[in-house]
Amino acid sequence: MSIGGPVPLVRDRSDTIGVALVLVAAVSLASKGIAAKLLYAEGLDLPTVLFLRMMFATPVFWVFALAKYGRHDIVGASIKGVASAAVVGVICYYAGGLADMGALLYISASVQRLLLFSYPAFVVLLDAALRRQLPPRQHWLALALTYVGIFFVMGGFDQTVLAANLTGAGLAILAALTFAVYLLVNQKWGRIIGSIRFTLFAQTGAATAMALHFAIRGGADLSVISLRAWWIVAFLVIVATCVAWFAFSEGIRLIGATRAALISTIGPPATLGIAHLMLGETLTLLQMAGAGVVALGVVVLELRPPPVATPLKLA
Repeated sequence: MSIGGPVPLVRDRSDTIGVALVLVAAVSLASKGIAAKLLYAEGLDLPTVLFLRMMFATPVFWVFALAKYGRHDIVGASIKGVASAAVVGVICYYAGGLADMGALLYISASVQRLLLFSYPAFVVLLDAALRRQLPPRQHWLALALTYVGIFFVMGGFDQTVLAANLTGAGLAILAALTFAVYLLVNQKWGRIIGSIRFTLFAQTGAATAMALHFAIRGGADLSVISLRAWWIVAFLVIVATCVAWFAFSEGIRLIGATRAALISTIGPPATLGIAHLMLGETLTLLQMAGAGVVALGVVVLELRPPPVATPLKLA
């Protein structure tokens, strides 16, 4: 897999569809944190929100996949591919999901989404480690821009703000790391077993882990959930989960993980706009500048042609 290199503009119909799908996914995912914040305000806790999201989303994934492939093709998928999808689903959807939505208990949806956007930097680092090659020089520039931007999004040199954001930021960055792992595994196995099947088995693995988590925890009384909260859950499941992940997974298959990372730079600004309208959240000028630096890091990562990578000498 190549992480760098010049990327041509839209080349054909499938390329156009891939770009459109990633845009749809980015905007849909931008609404996830807002939905979670609204559910917390309705009295739901983190495990309950994630449990409801997965338990309602997983049957939708199965219905869609069975309609597209049929039972025979689903069952006949590569065992190794299914296992890889299930494992990375537990890592990204379950563990990463807990970190992702847990971050919203400590920081705003806008800041959380901006920190999640550090995942392209993790894609670069993980890819370099897998290939045993140092990243090209412009990738180091992209990494530096990303993490300088994150520093300012977290509060910069204001130690009070920085300390207040530390726990939430750590959880958001952990979620970004799991997402980078998901992207790299998806890029390989999504092309072999199909992006829809990959997403299906990843979601199923995560839902199984979450069901066990919820059972061990002792569950919750779902009868006290308000009607408004159920509508928010429906939005979270249909738009911010099913539509978002199917679109993103198929987009990755069509245009690749790194181009998808560049196009999805629309996500943080979309989150900022929605959070401002629905939650009244605002960012300081310094945080907004940091957000711009993070986005610039992703652009540098994709648009500048890399030199030949230097082999990593292992001791």
